[in-house]
Amino acid sequence: MKQYFELDPCPVEEDGAQVGHNSREELIAEAQRFRAQILAAYPPVNERCRVSIHWNSHDFGSYPEIRIWWDDSDEPSMEWAFKIEEDAEEKLIQWSE
Repeated sequence: MKQYFELDPCPVEEDGAQVGHNSREELIAEAQRFRAQILAAYPPVNERCRVSIHWNSHDFGSYPEIRIWWDDSDEPSMEWAFKIEEDAEEKLIQWSE
């Protein structure tokens, strides 16, 4: 069964774009940049692994989050997702150069 968890649209130690303060284009660009960083740091191991941008509603407007998708019946994709969540090598705490 497909499962996912969500991450903020930027590294945890960075100041991210804010709904109501930054434009939608800035929010999109930031989420796309972080999605690319995640995929570069943790390439998918098979077709059951996916990183997507999901939009949520808020009183001040919509905001993006990053969804990490895997299949819980597929051990390699599950390990891949949890490796991202753990980020033991701290590849996702700051913007990559």
